[in-house]
Amino acid sequence: MTQTVGKRDPWRPSEVERERAAYRTRQRRRSFVIGAISTIVVVAVVLVVLVTSPGWQRFHSTFFDPHEAVQSFPVVLRGLWLNVRVMVVCGLAIAVWSLLLAVLRTLRGPVFFPLRAFAVVYVDVFRGLPLLLVVFLLGFGVPALQLTGLPNSPLFWGGCALTLSYSAYVAEVLRAGIESVHPSQRAAARSLGLSYRATLRFVVLPQAVRRVMPALMNDLISLEKDSALLAVIGVVDALREAQIREAVNFNFTAYVVAWPAVHLPDDPDGPFHRLVRATARLPGSGWTAVSLLSLKGVRKSFGAHLVLADVSLEVQEGACVVLIGASGSGKSTLLRCINLLEVVDDGVVELDGQDITDPRVDGDEVRSRMGMVFQSYNLFPHLSVLQNITLAPVRVHGVPRAQALERAHDVLQRVGLADKANARPDDLSGGQQQRVAIARAMVNAPRLLLLDEVTSALDPELVGEVLDLLQGLREEGMTMVLNTHEMGFARSVADEVCFLSDGVILERGPAEEVLGAPQQERTQRFLSRLLH
Repeated sequence: MTQTVGKRDPWRPSEVERERAAYRTRQRRRSFVIGAISTIVVVAVVLVVLVTSPGWQRFHSTFFDPHEAVQSFPVVLRGLWLNVRVMVVCGLAIAVWSLLLAVLRTLRGPVFFPLRAFAVVYVDVFRGLPLLLVVFLLGFGVPALQLTGLPNSPLFWGGCALTLSYSAYVAEVLRAGIESVHPSQRAAARSLGLSYRATLRFVVLPQAVRRVMPALMNDLISLEKDSALLAVIGVVDALREAQIREAVNFNFTAYVVAWPAVHLPDDPDGPFHRLVRATARLPGSGWTAVSLLSLKGVRKSFGAHLVLADVSLEVQEGACVVLIGASGSGKSTLLRCINLLEVVDDGVVELDGQDITDPRVDGDEVRSRMGMVFQSYNLFPHLSVLQNITLAPVRVHGVPRAQALERAHDVLQRVGLADKANARPDDLSGGQQQRVAIARAMVNAPRLLLLDEVTSALDPELVGEVLDLLQGLREEGMTMVLNTHEMGFARSVADEVCFLSDGVILERGPAEEVLGAPQQERTQRFLSRLLH
């Protein structure tokens, strides 16, 4: 007997849940009342102790004289405005110079050794010099040289001292942030065809800065406070104005008035920090699958470990080639070599008849003609789904933003995620993230789509939705090279199956032959373990 399920009534909390909610509300109110009362009591006790102390009248007239506060406010405000200007101008200069130093320290390759060495020496020297000494050397020493064309303003040279000294500290903070970004993020950006500069600008730096923002805020607050050190070379800031005022009437109230000049809110959840942490949101092309891929004698090793040994492969236009094999057999490395994310030791990889392994070939341009989907998705977590998809069309292919957005919405519609355009990757399930990764690769109209174990990180319930999407791409004639352990999927989509073992293609042929009646004993053992 079947049961007809009608339309469900709107959910309403049960009586038990309503009682729990009421209890939690009472507890919150009770905690608030206790906190408010305890705060009032503590403040009252402190005030009573201060007011009843024997020296209160003298303390009040010396530090909290209302008349003196009004009289000193205009001059202190003038000095405070100078502090603000120093912080803003020096902060911008420090951001630029420290970022350059951090990037120089992350460059790889012997050709960049002089630049790396300069950055290392600079950071070590200026982190070892006391800031006050740098202020003295630049504030008094450089003007004494009377160099033509250089200003003699103590404010200028004091600002230079702050910039040079703080840049050494901030550069190390930024370098730590840059190196904390996982290499998979760079690989994903490179697979989209982004240049080194574009990858750094749109992928690495946004994530790096977000990760080190608390440390950067500490440096900004310290910079604002240390701007008072410029007073030693004649710069009149807020504290110097207060000092002058105190020297005249021996009243310290001006220092209390100058308090904002040496204080920035350091509450990480406060409005100032929220304002600084706020970053701007970043807001194609037709389908022409006409690619032809040829691998001839490709060889790749990592140290003494040989991963690929004399691999040759032909992929015709519109074909789907599936790579199978045990873990460590070289499947993922082969895909990365095709996409030039790894440099082959020997052999040739041709795309449309062009030898893309030629060192004179622009690797970014070649990668822009391919799409690659990674095993762990490698979505950019600081960008929304829509921004992930439109990044390469706008920044690599030069597609107008409006057209890129239209194309991105179309692709999201195809992968069934039209309602997730403004979501962040962390808000999606594994299957949804993988479909976004496929959409990101598809939007560039790739001539070749590479897929690296796109279902291995998904649970069985999510595998189906990704496989259905790839099956649809196969039916549309998309040229694909993929590796997978889903033998049923391989059988349904593959024009050719290649079995890799110890870095060589041990057996290849139509899916029915390789998966149904393999000739090699090693292939038979692999499939028997996988299928039974």
